Amino acid sequence: MRKPSICFANLKLYHLLTREIDSQGMGGAELQVLLIAKELVRRGYDVSFVTYAHDKRELQDDIPFRLIQTFRRGSGLPFLKFFHPTVSSILRGLWKADADIYYCNVTGFLISLVVIVARLRGRKAVFCGASDTNFQPERSRMTSAKGRRLYLWGLKHCDAYITQNSIQQDLLRENFGKTGTPVPYGFPPPDGVSHRKGPVLWVGSIRAVKDPRKFIELARRLPSERFVMIGGPMLGKGEEPEEFYEQIAAEAAKVPNLEFKGFLPMEEADSYFNQASLFVNTSVVEGFPNTFLQAWSRGVPVITFVNPDNLIPAHGLGVVAQSLDEMVDVVARAAGNPSLFPVDHIRKFFDRHLTIASAVDKYEQVFAGLVDGTEPTFRPRPDRSSS
Repeated sequence: MRKPSICFANLKLYHLLTREIDSQGMGGAELQVLLIAKELVRRGYDVSFVTYAHDKRELQDDIPFRLIQTFRRGSGLPFLKFFHPTVSSILRGLWKADADIYYCNVTGFLISLVVIVARLRGRKAVFCGASDTNFQPERSRMTSAKGRRLYLWGLKHCDAYITQNSIQQDLLRENFGKTGTPVPYGFPPPDGVSHRKGPVLWVGSIRAVKDPRKFIELARRLPSERFVMIGGPMLGKGEEPEEFYEQIAAEAAKVPNLEFKGFLPMEEADSYFNQASLFVNTSVVEGFPNTFLQAWSRGVPVITFVNPDNLIPAHGLGVVAQSLDEMVDVVARAAGNPSLFPVDHIRKFFDRHLTIASAVDKYEQVFAGLVDGTEPTFRPRPDRSSS
């Protein structure tokens, strides 16, 4: 029996595939689903994406999966554009994908459309949590009551659930009565490891939930250390206004030992982990950050307020601070003493447990469970060119 075809519903994925530098709406969830999709293609799966409309000339070369266009951001008439072109074009795109399994990791009404098309076609729908708040309705950042209702309906009617950590597992069970399969994020092993001679690094979207001001204050309190901050604004409905990004950039510019880079393309931002002495995360809430994996894949310890699945202290991967004062003390001690967290130890743990290959092994088990005992309709493999 052939492997099931997979359709990923993620409109913002386009921003990781364009030749243009476009920071709007790009986050860790998009990066992770791109890595998963590429690994699935490598293993022989037929993969498609339903994404924003685009000009094919804007895209990178050699994209290994089919892109199905929907609508352009901002198009349509007020009060009507939700139904057309937004919902109408997404439904068309999902139907066109004709996949055995539809996958969504986006908070919002999109999951309800995924469930509808999967049911009409007699296929399966999978939701993957990207943040702990995905399973906490009271903490949702959705501003539209309509979008919130559709999200909750869709979430309750999926065929399978993937969670990033045990907290999400518990929240899914408590709030929705569902059981998920825990699969931590994965990342491709880099070519080399860090020698930890560079600055203290912060990478993330500039949003209030990431609490970037704490990193600025950290740099201010440790003037003898070098700090680098990388991140662009998250623009769009439900996100902070652009003024928030501008305020953070202005505040960072006043700290002499802090270099604020703003938005950088994925490859360029990733290269900063190669020399980082430490990686700092100041977020209020997370799921399983890609940036942790980028750091650990090089043997760089993580200093953070969040502790996904209690991995960090249990396996010597860094320090979980309880306050900014404690974070200042930890960074002061660890930045100049690489022996506190040996590179080889962190890198070996990553190689054993946190590669993208190990994550996709678990995804394959979920997918196989959904189609087990049923014979998917065999269809010719579609053209992989952009649709």
